[in-house]
Amino acid sequence: MSGSQSDERAAVVEARYQMLAARFGDRFDAAAEEKLRADLAKLVDAADALRALPLANGDEPDFVFPPVRRDG
Repeated sequence: MSGSQSDERAAVVEARYQMLAARFGDRFDAAAEEKLRADLAKLVDAADALRALPLANGDEPDFVFPPVRRDG
């Protein structure tokens, strides 16, 4: 990961953390804060990996969801 990419990733993680801290910050101790930042970093990485997949307009999902109909 280049320097600008890691800076951007860190900024996204920090922004998401600050959003959570503004809402629930009184519930975080130092250990929870560290764990939350690590979990947010993993989520940002997963989202980046999903965004990197090329999709065309007509691409179908990997599976087809058949709804179950119940009679009665």
